[in-house]
Amino acid sequence: MVLSETIPLRTGYEMPKIGLGTWQISRSITALRVMEALELGYRHIDCAPGFRNMREAAQGVKDFFDAHPDVDVRFFYLVNK
Repeated sequence: MVLSETIPLRTGYEMPKIGLGTWQISRSITALRVMEALELGYRHIDCAPGFRNMREAAQGVKDFFDAHPDVDVRFFYLVNK
């Protein structure tokens, strides 16, 4: 399986099958790890309130899109359960 494999959604969009799970990533490095994953080609980041690092994950996403304004945000998935 590769990062480009997707799952079709009822909306017509396709979500990447593989995403970065942020569970057990310490808050002090979550933003960095999320940004690194996005730099590597991930377009699916998995979060949850219980992980206690959602704000940091969102900061990593913001940092990535600030650094790469040419990347289309419509093909990015930040999943929250």
